[in-house]
Amino acid sequence: MDMFLKEFLKQNEAGGALETLMSPSKFVALETITQIGQALIAAHQPATFNFAGSFEITASLPADDSHFAPPDPAEVKCDTCAAALEAKVISYCRLNAKKLGG
Repeated sequence: MDMFLKEFLKQNEAGGALETLMSPSKFVALETITQIGQALIAAHQPATFNFAGSFEITASLPADDSHFAPPDPAEVKCDTCAAALEAKVISYCRLNAKKLGG
């Protein structure tokens, strides 16, 4: 058996897992480890996943977040008289929709 391998196995048996992981830094130059790390970082590409294709989603959503915003009070009008409603009235009507029958 090779002397290096004998010594390496002896050190691995004596030390723990952390000791085993740290052992390459004892026989490889720091510059080499740095180069390997930089090469790994340069080669890294974030994973991509096609959610729409996987779940067969065909509907497209607006690019902005406008579908989460409450309606513009200037655009909300009373169904009976077509008058513009204030934000307070809109909020009250929505909170009491069952009581108001709507």
